[in-house]
Amino acid sequence: MNTLIMYALKTIRYRSLIAEALLGNLSKCEDTKRRSEIITVCHRSADVIEHISQYAIEDCLDKHQLIQDLESALFILDVFSCELNNVDSCVPDSEEIKVLMAEIGSVK
Repeated sequence: MNTLIMYALKTIRYRSLIAEALLGNLSKCEDTKRRSEIITVCHRSADVIEHISQYAIEDCLDKHQLIQDLESALFILDVFSCELNNVDSCVPDSEEIKVLMAEIGSVK
């Protein structure tokens, strides 16, 4: 398998795991503004996932774009840390994401 495609799939997986965890916890959130923020972030994550998939299909993946998509995942982990600390589902931690970013960055 093409290395960049494998990294794209891992990026998709991480972004979808985070979105799934946030949405799974949405019913417990009583703050209307925060609920709206979670929905917006998950909507944007779905868009990111769609774009990564499209670039993979078109064979025009860019490692810098994947790294940027993972940087935004780190931002989401930070901003929604309280919500993500209280979930039962699997969520990648920041170290896993940083390792993946370094691996992608080393692709020639």
